[in-house]
Amino acid sequence: MKHAIAIALLLSVGSAQAAPIAHGKASWYGYEWTVGKRGTMANGKRFNPATYSAASYEYPLGSVLLVTNNANGKQVAVMVTDRGPARRLGRLLDLSESAATALDYHEAGITTVDVKVLVPKS
Repeated sequence: MKHAIAIALLLSVGSAQAAPIAHGKASWYGYEWTVGKRGTMANGKRFNPATYSAASYEYPLGSVLLVTNNANGKQVAVMVTDRGPARRLGRLLDLSESAATALDYHEAGITTVDVKVLVPKS
């Protein structure tokens, strides 16, 4: 899946149809979430925290997003594979553990991000 996202990212660079950027909080989830029944994502597949994936109610499953950590400017492309986080928490995204690590907020647990849709799904 990382290769598919990298290709999508390359194809979208300079795209005139880039969606507007959303701004909000991102948290992350990892291996502890894979225990028991909770390990199945909304797309029906088993969660793998080593992939660059995201959970969101705001974007359709299969969408590819470019996520930028506002604290340090680091970016990662992720695919929406699940639903979450709980809207009551006021968060836009839950990212996989590897995506949070790539954005360098794994230790903090939550950060402020900008989100740009690279490949929309309907």
